Amino acid sequence: MSKKSIKILSAEPDTFFQYLKKIWEYKNLILSFAIKDIKTKYAQTFLGISWTLLQPLTGVIIFTLFFGFVLNIREPKFSYPVFALIGFSTWNLWSFIFLQGSHSIFEQRNLISKVYFPKIVLPLSKVITGSFDFLISSVLLILLILLFRVEISWRVVLLPLFFLLQISFAVSCALILAVISIKKRDFFHIIPYILNFGIWLTPIFYTIQIFPEKWRFIFNYNPIALCIEGYRWCIFKGYILDLKLFYSMPIILIVIFTSIVLIKKNEDQFVEII
Repeated sequence: MSKKSIKILSAEPDTFFQYLKKIWEYKNLILSFAIKDIKTKYAQTFLGISWTLLQPLTGVIIFTLFFGFVLNIREPKFSYPVFALIGFSTWNLWSFIFLQGSHSIFEQRNLISKVYFPKIVLPLSKVITGSFDFLISSVLLILLILLFRVEISWRVVLLPLFFLLQISFAVSCALILAVISIKKRDFFHIIPYILNFGIWLTPIFYTIQIFPEKWRFIFNYNPIALCIEGYRWCIFKGYILDLKLFYSMPIILIVIFTSIVLIKKNEDQFVEII
């Protein structure tokens, strides 16, 4: 006789580690949602996955022509197209997870009212979807590195650390906004403004050094600035990472902790609220 696993449902709230274990048990569902998103995104398109390469390529061309040559806002010691692509791809990954993740629970309101699963599964699936596009754009980055003969630093092995930091912060922001937006849906309309405003306060196409010393403290509390500059530090040999950017680490940790507490506390109420 085959043994069947029995799950006992309890009204008692899960502990933190029980909640993490529950998420792990639904890892296949997270992957299923991500695969569905990727298939839907590229279904019935002529260029298919090539669109993922065209977007960052177009952005880099515009940044290089306008900011790199017209305004001369660039890092003179390093290849500007590679410099800009790192910033552009990093911002795209964060904004995708933040935007799509914060909407994901509300968009699947019909599903969560019929089937039980941890609601955090939906934002987490956007991490995989966004990371897939990020991986594809990394192919373009490698091609530009080879084309411009960029000298790579040994610190490239540390790239996964900044990647983990980035996606952790992104999905945490998405979770917090998802919880708030379900109760106060005006926040759904605020997200595009946050992204449009935030892109100018992040060193995507310019270097922090172009700002006067007294204004550079703004970047020290921007976690995405830390990730972008961290990527550049890992890739470019001789690139200097300002250690003051790590002032944003407490912000990242607070956001991660807050997001887990909020989603764990509120997710059982989503069906009633939606």
